[in-house]
Amino acid sequence: MTTTPPPPEDRYIPFPGPRGWGGATFIVLLAAALVFSAYSIHKATFKPPTDPTNLDGVTTQTQ
Repeated sequence: MTTTPPPPEDRYIPFPGPRGWGGATFIVLLAAALVFSAYSIHKATFKPPTDPTNLDGVTTQTQ
């Protein structure tokens, strides 16, 4: 049975591989897309409280 000796402790051995940059890029792009879609929906549907066509919460008085 042959085993290789462990590398010395004072020597840096970089990890071979992409180190998860693909997943990190996906998460950042997903977050940017969600922010853009929330902003677009907000701009398309928001009515300020002073808008005369905004009838939410307005009560009419009948006598």
